[in-house]
Amino acid sequence: MIYIIQYCLNESLQDCSFEQGSYLKWTVNELLDRLRENPEVTPLIIIKDFRNQMEEYSKVSPLTASIFCTAKELTEWIINLLVA
Repeated sequence: MIYIIQYCLNESLQDCSFEQGSYLKWTVNELLDRLRENPEVTPLIIIKDFRNQMEEYSKVSPLTASIFCTAKELTEWIINLLVA
């Protein structure tokens, strides 16, 4: 699981701006924190919940939408790799 998350981060960081890279790193750190804090919950459930939360946050304000859209997109990629 952690390897998949790290792989997605490394691949995403190759061709992105500093700002986008910061959002990606925040996403990974947040996901890993949530997984560590909830070892009794199935990881896929935690990751899907995070994705859903990021989708909701992306609709709150146009000023912060890109942060949460980036987080949602990376999380969806991780989910797709996990269920493949």
